[in-house]
Amino acid sequence: MPKQTNPSPTYPQFPGDAMPVVFGVPFPAVGVVYVGAAGNVTVVTAQGSTVTFTGLLAGSVIPVQVRQVNAVGTTIAVAAMVAIY
Repeated sequence: MPKQTNPSPTYPQFPGDAMPVVFGVPFPAVGVVYVGAAGNVTVVTAQGSTVTFTGLLAGSVIPVQVRQVNAVGTTIAVAAMVAIY
């Protein structure tokens, strides 16, 4: 099987870790964000684009590689989000 060089956006990079989200603070490595409450989340993607995901349901995983979460446009408390990288 050939080496996978471009993993899925939701595929966590090894060794894998999780941390609480802090608005405007970049993650140590790009990863996905688990959202434990319903609402909207604005993120900066690994490519540097700012994107707002609206209408997220509790228990969602944002399906792109995320660099950071922004406060502007986000309606979910940071206590309800976890960065997984």
